[in-house]
Amino acid sequence: MKKSVVTLVSSCLLAAVAGAEVRVSVEEAKGLAWLKYQCTAGERIRAFALDVAVDRGQITGISDFLVGPNSASAHGYGIFPAAFRDHVAATVTSGTSANWSASGYNPVASAADAPADTLGGLGTSGVTLEMGALRDPALSAAAPASSGTRCALQLSQSAMVTVAANASRGGVVASPDGNVVVPVFAGAAVGPLPEIDLLRFAFNLDPTQPDVRALSVGADGTAGLPGGARAGGLLRLEFLRRKAGTQPGITHTPRFGSAPDAWTDFTGTASVSPLTPENPTWERVVVDDPAPGQGTCFGRLKVVQTP
Repeated sequence: MKKSVVTLVSSCLLAAVAGAEVRVSVEEAKGLAWLKYQCTAGERIRAFALDVAVDRGQITGISDFLVGPNSASAHGYGIFPAAFRDHVAATVTSGTSANWSASGYNPVASAADAPADTLGGLGTSGVTLEMGALRDPALSAAAPASSGTRCALQLSQSAMVTVAANASRGGVVASPDGNVVVPVFAGAAVGPLPEIDLLRFAFNLDPTQPDVRALSVGADGTAGLPGGARAGGLLRLEFLRRKAGTQPGITHTPRFGSAPDAWTDFTGTASVSPLTPENPTWERVVVDDPAPGQGTCFGRLKVVQTP
């Protein structure tokens, strides 16, 4: 089973096609570089292999991408061949399903597969992305849309972001094979996240409108600013965090203190658990004040966009 899936994904990326215009563009929104596409004649694209680069600074994180095969309710490009091989295939045994939430499963290509035609990856000035669609051919509602968003990239500083086809991996691959498409690429100037948008990105808040929701400790919330409560004589903080495998480009540091001007970074062991239902992007983190018995205790969470 594993071999058949890998073969299918690799074929969809390596097929060579050459007529209708497919626009692949970078758009700036909330300090992020959003990678989008539009098929001008309604054609379908099977896979994208793209090089995305910045003229200064680094690409520090990637997020907001689909993972796994398409369904009627979730369709796009969630198959990443190198990451599937390296992080998902090994989890599949007889009678089990693939773990699409596996750490490290993201669209960034492996330089080992094509050293001469792969950009440096996260933490450098460029990434090569490979994203394919996999669906049941009998389920037409699961076909990728003719336009949409592939992912979002976080930058270490303001930069001009460019996008181009990655030739060795097939570039823009049409479906079915033989359809003629002409890729057109457009970059954009993008800056890092403003403070308010960084918090929205960090805590799953609505980026399109004012959103001041906060978590209630122990209530299994799925979006909101950090929550705090007394628990067994301790101050407990609960917050949401993007999983490390999504390469979010931000860090969270809980801090406690006996006064608003006396803070100490939390260095203990946090309790980390999945959301319910489990989400491929988000996890829940709970930490307790490491100095019990104080009459007064304050807590806060420092969020930093990493360079």
